[in-house]
Amino acid sequence: MELTAWSNALAESINASYKTECTEHLGPWRDASALEIATAEWVEFHNKACLQGALDRRTPAEYEAAYWARMAPEG
Repeated sequence: MELTAWSNALAESINASYKTECTEHLGPWRDASALEIATAEWVEFHNKACLQGALDRRTPAEYEAAYWARMAPEG
């Protein structure tokens, strides 16, 4: 895979969302364990509940499930 300026754009977008929605909005944290739990909850919410315009208004989990269903061998 060739790395371009666009390759990093998605990671930067997700990082910005995480920083704004999880760490800044829900903090401050009493310890690293509390932040770790909040991070896992944010990732689950993002993957299973947040509709993404780039994914035809589906969640990342729905989009991935549809992808694997298309890739399954017929039979």
